[in-house]
Amino acid sequence: IAPEVSLIGNIAAIAPHKDYFTFLETVKILSPKINAKFLICGDGPLRSQIENKIAELDLVNDVFILGFRNDIENVFADLDVLLYTSKEEGLGSTLLDAMAYGLPIVATEAGGIPEIVRNEFNGLTAPVGDPQRLSEQVLRVLDEIDLQATLVENANKFVKGFSKEEMAMKTLNVYKAISNL
Repeated sequence: IAPEVSLIGNIAAIAPHKDYFTFLETVKILSPKINAKFLICGDGPLRSQIENKIAELDLVNDVFILGFRNDIENVFADLDVLLYTSKEEGLGSTLLDAMAYGLPIVATEAGGIPEIVRNEFNGLTAPVGDPQRLSEQVLRVLDEIDLQATLVENANKFVKGFSKEEMAMKTLNVYKAISNL
């Protein structure tokens, strides 16, 4: 893939709550507007349905399913944007990983995602199931270089609060606070 081609992807199980159907509808809007390829990194029970939807939307030359990968760091390193389209989510550890890799994020506002991705601060968000708004946010993060740099810088600072050391210290502080009650 040529350097001028943007790589936009999602790294998640191909499961109902990850809503790859919205991912593909977003790709359908974006593909005629930008020079990009779209990656799905993961596997799961909906894989054949997603493959059928890719064909149905005539996206076979634009979307590639990489399956489960043991070299996820290489995928993160190659992506230009993480497009995370979940309709239900607890934490979304992939979001923290993307931040650690310096990857700009466009995500839905599902479940716990807004606790991790704060719109206009360390990523861009859109309502669940809204491919039009998701596509607009992807275009923004690709087109507005200053915005992209700010989001990545803030994400890098934010994710440091989730290091092993920081999490251990926060847990210890909770135990100390409880023991003083």
